[in-house]
Amino acid sequence: MYIFCGFFALCRPGCIIPAGISLIKYMNHFFDKIVAPYSVDDFFNTYHEKDILHIKRNDEQYYQDILTPREISDYLERQDIFYPSVRIVKNGKEIPNGEYTLKSTPIGHHRKDGIINTDKAFSLFNNGATFVIQAGQRYFNNLSHCSLELSQKFNSPVQANLYITPNKSQGFNPHWDTHDVFVLQISGTKTWHLYGFEKELPTKNQSFVSKDYKKSLYRPYN
Repeated sequence: MYIFCGFFALCRPGCIIPAGISLIKYMNHFFDKIVAPYSVDDFFNTYHEKDILHIKRNDEQYYQDILTPREISDYLERQDIFYPSVRIVKNGKEIPNGEYTLKSTPIGHHRKDGIINTDKAFSLFNNGATFVIQAGQRYFNNLSHCSLELSQKFNSPVQANLYITPNKSQGFNPHWDTHDVFVLQISGTKTWHLYGFEKELPTKNQSFVSKDYKKSLYRPYN
């Protein structure tokens, strides 16, 4: 199983900073950590919207102060998660939510559709499907702090989606994004294929061209 977190374009507007730590100092920690050993200036001058930056860590604990597999596991085992906070995809296609959600669940005097049925969801996962946790910054405190910092650095909304995929499986087909992305591999192993820039800063109406990929990366940790 591998887990990765993708930061991209809805940051939670408020978060709690631990006592005794200033907001600026606490927030600067995350962005510095993500781009290290490069400096922030190096990142913006050389890589931002210009080139792929791959940093090999060889330290499976490196992102533990941002997000841990245990936090993700605890969240997925909850019985109060509604679709689309969690979606399930497989081989480039989204699985209809009716296959893993409950209907007319009693909540007090009301009934609600869309609560994730964890038994059905994990059955799909065990058969090769990928969990997608949408807007993870809403559910994990340190991830919220990190997203807030990135939002302020780029003067833009930031959303952190999480992808949890079982062994020998694939959630999505090759594609490009029309927004900037930071990818943090939290756990597990994965081979990444990084493609060259067929289009410079592509837009949504430009189709992905999957030729001449730049390099293949085996990622043992993050």
